[in-house]
Amino acid sequence: MSAYNDAGTGVKGLIESNRMSKILLPLDIIIMFAALALLLINAFSSIGSLLYAIAFWGFLAGLVLTFANLKSQMLYVGLYGYAIVNVIYFFRSLFSKWIGFSWFSLIAIVIFGGLGYLVMKQE
Repeated sequence: MSAYNDAGTGVKGLIESNRMSKILLPLDIIIMFAALALLLINAFSSIGSLLYAIAFWGFLAGLVLTFANLKSQMLYVGLYGYAIVNVIYFFRSLFSKWIGFSWFSLIAIVIFGGLGYLVMKQE
C-alpha cells in the first residue's frame, strides 16, 4: 500500500510542477469518464479515427491524473470500464465476417482488467 501511495504522490508532484497539467488535475474523473464514454460509443458505431485517438489518449491522461490524486476507487472503475469496452470489441470482431480474432482486444482485456484488480486489491 505504501509503494502505491508513494508512486501516486510522486506522479502528483511531477504534474503539479507544470502549470498546464496542474490546471487539469481537478478534472481527472471528468476527463477519464468522458473519454471512456466516447470509447464506448465507438464500440457500437464509429466516431472517426481522430476523435477515437483523442478519446484514447484522453482516457490514458485521465487515468494518470486519477492515479496522481490517489482516487483508487475511480481508477479501478475506469480500468474495468476500458476492459469492458474491449470485451465488446473482442466479441464484435470475433463474430464479424471480415475481421476475425482480435489479439489487441484480448490483451487489453487482460492488462486493464488485471490492473483494475490490482488497484482494487490495494484499497
